Amino acid sequence: MRGPLENYARQLLSLVAPDTASAPASSITKEVVPNLIDCFGEALKIRIALRWGMPIAAILTLRYTDTLVYKYGCSDARFHPLSGMQLLFWRSIQEAKRDWLRTFDLGRSE
Repeated sequence: MRGPLENYARQLLSLVAPDTASAPASSITKEVVPNLIDCFGEALKIRIALRWGMPIAAILTLRYTDTLVYKYGCSDARFHPLSGMQLLFWRSIQEAKRDWLRTFDLGRSE
């Protein structure tokens, strides 16, 4: 993993909460991200919201045909009032519309 994606991946992983008894480990780990980048290449995009040069929210999306798939997201709880995740979703929607994608798949929900 080299180049700009490496920096984005590092920022995304800095936001992932550590494994604790009250919050189980995220399914995204430092081992998973490089593998995803190697497998999906340019179809993968990491978006980062910054405040004062510090990452406050991040999402990882995959593009397949005319669909943008939300795969992972995380944020720093101290900055939730700034709506970093909402900004990243909005920017993702705008990019998808610009690129004529038809679907934004938010994954499974229960």
